[in-house]
Amino acid sequence: MAEGRLDFTAALKNGLKALNIPAPEAAALAGLQRYFSELEKWGRKINLVARAAPEQIIENHFLDSLTLLPLLADMEAQSLLDVGSGAGFPGLALKIARPELTVTLIDPRQKRVSFLRHVIRGLHLDNIKVIEERLREDKEAWPDYGRPDIITCRSLTAISPFLKMVTNCPPHSTIICMKGPKMKEELKAWQHDDPAGPFKHTKTLHFTMPGNKAERALAVFTKNH
Repeated sequence: MAEGRLDFTAALKNGLKALNIPAPEAAALAGLQRYFSELEKWGRKINLVARAAPEQIIENHFLDSLTLLPLLADMEAQSLLDVGSGAGFPGLALKIARPELTVTLIDPRQKRVSFLRHVIRGLHLDNIKVIEERLREDKEAWPDYGRPDIITCRSLTAISPFLKMVTNCPPHSTIICMKGPKMKEELKAWQHDDPAGPFKHTKTLHFTMPGNKAERALAVFTKNH
């Protein structure tokens, strides 16, 4: 994908407008543009995201990640933990859009971790760290991830196994699972698998992406104890 073929900022702003989400400030938009450029460069050598046209990458990854912005604002969230961050979606995109956010990215793949750290250095981002490990269901205690306001995952696994992974997170944590058309199916599976678990499903926000009309959902859970 050659640079210059698409106006990244215009495409992102138009997509956010269609979703009724305020665009980040100019400096943040410039940071997201640079992130996109680095994703293109690195993507020629290693598999960061599925190959697609630039406008599809903007919608499928950047715009999709930024659908979390209104929730973060409503909750006055100050910190976020992104499990299975991959190429940085949604955690790194949200950090660039909201520089004051404290972010931890977790991913077990060394090449993707190297990419994340490269972008973080290049953009001189503070209060963000990358942990190279896999969060497993059999963890007996919450690792040294602090007490994030939000714990999220985007494409790591289904709702039920993800909630099992974070069972030992701090009380009153908020979990946001970013889902597609299978959200209702996954929700029913979780209710069947773990009816007495510590999590409560509080709400789901639905989106239709403006370009490809894909159905997206943010399933929100809180830990009661």
